[in-house]
Amino acid sequence: MRNHWTKPLGVVGYYWFLTFDNSAPLRSAAADCQSRLAFPQYDPVPLDSLHLTVDRIGGSAELTPDRLRAVKTSARRRLGDVAPFDLTIGALKRVSTALIFNVTPVGKIGLLRAKLGAEYTVAVSELDAPRPRHPPHVTVAYGNSDGIAPPEVDEAVATVNRSSRMVRVAIPEVSMVLLHRRRVGYSWDLIERIPLGRPI
Repeated sequence: MRNHWTKPLGVVGYYWFLTFDNSAPLRSAAADCQSRLAFPQYDPVPLDSLHLTVDRIGGSAELTPDRLRAVKTSARRRLGDVAPFDLTIGALKRVSTALIFNVTPVGKIGLLRAKLGAEYTVAVSELDAPRPRHPPHVTVAYGNSDGIAPPEVDEAVATVNRSSRMVRVAIPEVSMVLLHRRRVGYSWDLIERIPLGRPI
């Protein structure tokens, strides 16, 4: 396992997020996992900070107010013909720096990424190009150590998966946020909520 918290603290940049403010079932599932995976090598994600990263937009210094307005206007237009949809979240998995829930169908997130990807032409320079995208997921806990993960972690993950149920979550919007990295967690400023399925 690797320590997730090795990068500098402070403003990370602008991102497209799915947030789950109104999903009590997802919060309950995450809380259950965290209580059963209370290992010192992991920092649990606060339940009000659960999120899915759709894509990165750009660094805070990269986006002038005019560029930011252009990105938001374009996103409203492009997402206007994307109907709200549901995601299924569950199947806990250990990756090198975190414990995550898998998310399906992957194609729904791919569609959002395709619609929003054009924003990079106005928002991001060649020096600040988007990083490779990770498969869609919701992080439950971040690793805070380097080394070999205790075998008890994988055993606990397997036990959780045998008894847990998938959670269905409605996705009516995408949020633009300014992300901040804290000592052992993230916070963000909500910039704009872009509703799905509302053409302009």
